[in-house]
Amino acid sequence: MKSIDFIWADQDFTVFPEGCLFWKQEGSLLFSDVHLGKDHYFRRNGISVPQISQVDAQTIVKLVQAIKPEYVVFLGDLLHVPDSQSLKKIVIELFGQLKVQVYWILGNHDPLIDFENSSIVQILTTYEARGIHLVHDTDNENLFPVIQGHIHPVARVSLLPKGSYRYPALVMNKDKMIMPAFGTFTGGHLIKSKSFDKIILCTGRECVELN
Repeated sequence: MKSIDFIWADQDFTVFPEGCLFWKQEGSLLFSDVHLGKDHYFRRNGISVPQISQVDAQTIVKLVQAIKPEYVVFLGDLLHVPDSQSLKKIVIELFGQLKVQVYWILGNHDPLIDFENSSIVQILTTYEARGIHLVHDTDNENLFPVIQGHIHPVARVSLLPKGSYRYPALVMNKDKMIMPAFGTFTGGHLIKSKSFDKIILCTGRECVELN
């Protein structure tokens, strides 16, 4: 498993092939746009897709067990559909297996689920540490530097003679870092390489820096 270490906003980070991000000084592990339940939504509407929500949840558990962070942050859209009360059991089981403090920043897809009785989950709209704001999506310069999700950035690379491929990407400029979507069953927004200072592909097997 090839990860990449880098410095951003005077802080040390490691991005992993699966698309999660470890913040060394905070001891935190960040995930964005997991979209648990998207497969349930499509099957309920008559579209046959693989059942991958449980697989993605267990991948998160394995990464947390391997990396051993002090706490975990989900940068929004952990769940996919507004009526995801039916997925509450999956989320409760996931949080229970993580066995660390969890900060869940709500995204535009996330429903309001009652976790008032949970001592390890805090539901927020933003989280700040060491002068860096963690949000789902923002253009508010007052929050810069910021780490966000929402966009689902992907980059295209040419691998001759096999053709071109699209991979989830971690992208950043001086004041903003955008995380790739962690969920297996998510779309992606093709980004322009000239728009960012650094682009790191997360292929699932390795991380590759493009510029």
